[in-house]
Amino acid sequence: SSGIIAEYGHIHTEITAWLSRLIGLKDYTPYLHSSTVDAVLELTENLIFSNYPNVAKEGLFALYAKYPVIYMSADDAAIFSAPLLSKFYLPKSVISIVPYNFSNPNSKTLDTKSFERIVSDDIACGKLPLLAITTVGTELTGHIDNV
Repeated sequence: SSGIIAEYGHIHTEITAWLSRLIGLKDYTPYLHSSTVDAVLELTENLIFSNYPNVAKEGLFALYAKYPVIYMSADDAAIFSAPLLSKFYLPKSVISIVPYNFSNPNSKTLDTKSFERIVSDDIACGKLPLLAITTVGTELTGHIDNV
C-alpha cells in the first residue's frame, strides 16, 4: 500500500513539473478531481480568494471594485455556468461567452481574435479577467485544436 502511495506521489510530482514547464508557470499545483466541474469550481474559488482578499469579510461587495469576468464558449457555458453562479452567488453578467470561428466547416474553434478583443475591452472598462474555460479538442473524434 505504501509503495502505491509513493508511486502516486512520484507521478504527481512529475506531472506537476511537466505541466509547469508546458504552461510556463513557476508556482503551480495541479489538483486531481473526479469531475471537471469540481475542478473548475475549486480553481474559481482559489482565484476569487487570491484576487479578492476581502471577499470573506465583505461578500459580493468585494467584487465591485474590479468586477470579475469568466470567459467560456457556449458549449462550456452549458456545463459550467449554473454550478459557478450558484456556488459563488455570482450574477450572470460575470460570464462572457466567446464566439466560435466557423471558417473551417469541419471544425468548431473559438474565435481567438474576438476573444482578444473582448478581454481588451473588459480590461479597458476596469474589469478583471478571472478565468477562461475552454475545451481544447474533442476526445470523441481525436480532434486537437491548434493553440
